[in-house]
Amino acid sequence: MTNIEITDIQFNQIKNFANEVYPTIQSYLSDRNQTNKETVINQIIVGKIGEVGAREWITTWGKPSDVNFSVTKDKSFDPDLTVTVSYKMHVKSQSSEQARRYGTSWTFGYGKNGNRDKEIFDNPHKNDFVIFCLVHGKLVEIKAVMRVPELHKLKLFKLPKKESLKNVKRVIYLNDIPKKYWK
Repeated sequence: MTNIEITDIQFNQIKNFANEVYPTIQSYLSDRNQTNKETVINQIIVGKIGEVGAREWITTWGKPSDVNFSVTKDKSFDPDLTVTVSYKMHVKSQSSEQARRYGTSWTFGYGKNGNRDKEIFDNPHKNDFVIFCLVHGKLVEIKAVMRVPELHKLKLFKLPKKESLKNVKRVIYLNDIPKKYWK
């Protein structure tokens, strides 16, 4: 198991980012049936904490790109991080609170009209990876790492349990990931 703790400075930067980006993504959120501001801001924070922690971890693979803190009105499904020129890292994060509630799992945009992880579902490449993170406050636990084509080969994408997300999301559950990919 690999754990990375982010700093207070990083955490404050992430909180500021989440509060700045929230107003810019209202139409995207309505398409996903997500309307609770506090919940959405917390999801943004958890995702960015995972991304910062994953960046620290992947330095062993090569020089990673910086974490993107740009505030735009458009949600991006581009890789969260790249390592050297060839590896694209898609970071998926879940809070430990959500894991206790729903089981350890990660969601992927599967909808239409731009709400889709295109590099995951439409154009997977052998050098695309997903880093699965569990976030406990400021601590990031890297749970597993897999190549995207392997996720498809093993048919790991499932329907979400929440009915309102079944048309726009797909989920991977930790217990479905073969243990050889666990960290």
